[in-house]
Amino acid sequence: MRWGSGGPGTAVKETAFRPLLYPTFPAAALVIRLFYLPFLELIPEEAYYWQYAQNLAWSYLDHPPLVGWLIYLSTRIFGVNEFGVRIGASICWLVGALFVYKLTLKMSGRDALWIALGLYAVLPYFFGASFFISPDAPLMACWAAVLYYFYRALIEKQSLAFLAAGLFGGLGMLSKYTILFLALAALVYMVLDRESRRWFKRSAPYAGALLAVLLFTPVLLWNAEHNWASFAFQGARRLQSSLRCSLHLYLLNAVYLVTPIGVLAAGWLFWLWRRAPLPARPEEKEEKRRRLFVLLFFWLPFGVFALYSLRHVPKLNWAGPSFLVLLPALAFQVAAVPAGRMEKWLGRLWVATLGILLFLYLITFHYASFGLPGIGYSPRMQRFIGWRSLAEQVYDLALRLPEASVIVGMDKHNIASELAFYIQILALKRGRQTELVSGRHLFGRESLMHKYWTSSKALQGKTLIMVARKETDLETQSLAGFFARLGPLKRIETTHNFKAVGTFFYRLGYVYRPPVS
Repeated sequence: MRWGSGGPGTAVKETAFRPLLYPTFPAAALVIRLFYLPFLELIPEEAYYWQYAQNLAWSYLDHPPLVGWLIYLSTRIFGVNEFGVRIGASICWLVGALFVYKLTLKMSGRDALWIALGLYAVLPYFFGASFFISPDAPLMACWAAVLYYFYRALIEKQSLAFLAAGLFGGLGMLSKYTILFLALAALVYMVLDRESRRWFKRSAPYAGALLAVLLFTPVLLWNAEHNWASFAFQGARRLQSSLRCSLHLYLLNAVYLVTPIGVLAAGWLFWLWRRAPLPARPEEKEEKRRRLFVLLFFWLPFGVFALYSLRHVPKLNWAGPSFLVLLPALAFQVAAVPAGRMEKWLGRLWVATLGILLFLYLITFHYASFGLPGIGYSPRMQRFIGWRSLAEQVYDLALRLPEASVIVGMDKHNIASELAFYIQILALKRGRQTELVSGRHLFGRESLMHKYWTSSKALQGKTLIMVARKETDLETQSLAGFFARLGPLKRIETTHNFKAVGTFFYRLGYVYRPPVS
């Protein structure tokens, strides 16, 4: 089957994606997401980004500022709670869904719309980015918008679309720097496509690029004031990380993010395009240009990260946005006439896959929120649940101390971020003061933005409550030089829904002495 056979708007044949199923998947995903938003405890990354909102800045060490700004606005409206922190991700999904809808309508016709939206709603990367608040949530919305407006500019030759692409590209750069790959893909497209080369002589692309840079100015200002720390963190530091081939991990991540069926469907699409290139008839020039658009806007970002993984370990979510441009074509595969045997099988597999994924999301979220009868919690769940329990015990301990104290998370940021969030909720409920929570930079170790938010010198002489997952993080040998006296090592057992989750350790340090800078 050729993508575009019959042109956009081709009628749907009776396939596995029957018309009544079309809206079911995005509707079910939305219901699951909104129902469990208030009940599932924040994961550590969400709590960390919530701290961005408590310390508003033009940018941050490890990410641009847009996620923090979104959380600031949503918590001012909905309050400091899980729903208030996360709802911005769902709003970003709705924005992205609008542009997926518009892009699919342009590229593949009306009959593929609900299929593309179903894939966008349920596939693991897109579902996760729309439930948990992170920089990926606004990035996903901006990525979809930039794709749509670059399509309007490059394929439909609309000059004003470059300005819209610059607008959303600038907002995307305030989310994650990786959206720059779309600008690079557009540049390569303009070089390779004869009809698009005329844009090099027009002002519209340059005006769009200038608008994006202007929107990105806050990040540049923050970095200029902080020795370009964020660019070093995302650039040179990542390139200097452990040198080992991890391409297999990157490809496995891609399979996880879009499921094996997604990888199979994409592979089949590329195979068909390779086997059956379009004839060079004038009426099929647009089809060639659309295929080039999809190939470049998928393979350039996907390929750059694949090359990076040849020498370094990639992050799980890096491959996810690349698949956005494939959604209209993958939807057309199973919706268009004529549908071949493989396309019919893909349609059935998609229905089964999306249905199974929705069931798994439902069971997993219910288990993590309310528990399941007769099933306890593994210590591996400690990263996701039990934080309320830990915060209650640490907060009560701090209130019992005769002197003012500071709570310190002894890992990179997870413990400090979760305690800061849930202790603030406890303080608001009880009408008590919020205890200061800081990171392990107080002992010369990495704690990301915590080192910018709390000065070690300002805490000199304070009593510290150090909380860790491992006993080794609280060893006397590593901590004795920072205190006049250390208390004994003690345990905290955490629970969730009255079931045991895991164990943390804490230790008091009296009269803190900052490290010599």
